[in-house]
Amino acid sequence: MLEFLKIAQKYIDLVHISSGLIVDPRYGGAGSSGLECGLALALEGKEVTVVDMIPLEEFGKEMFRNTQFMTIDLLNKHKATLIGSQKVEKKMPNGVDIIDRNLVRTIIEADLSKESYM
Repeated sequence: MLEFLKIAQKYIDLVHISSGLIVDPRYGGAGSSGLECGLALALEGKEVTVVDMIPLEEFGKEMFRNTQFMTIDLLNKHKATLIGSQKVEKKMPNGVDIIDRNLVRTIIEADLSKESYM
């Protein structure tokens, strides 16, 4: 599993968030890659948060329907947080700034060092 994460980090920017992770929508988000990477981390016991600008009901929409439902169900079972209709606006030294479609900002404290999740 660790080898998968090393390969995935080249394509998906993972941000550690208080013993968990945000999958940054600019690189993965709620598409199949982001959800599957988030699921792999959740299965390792990480606390995962997936943030994407698309609505929750569209998470994984390019996946086969059964795979989409199973992946989201497993993420929910492993207590992953799924945040739709918002995006990571910017990374800061102590966390990330997410923004919704109404321009409401929320700051999520996070440890942004890649070493924190490897």
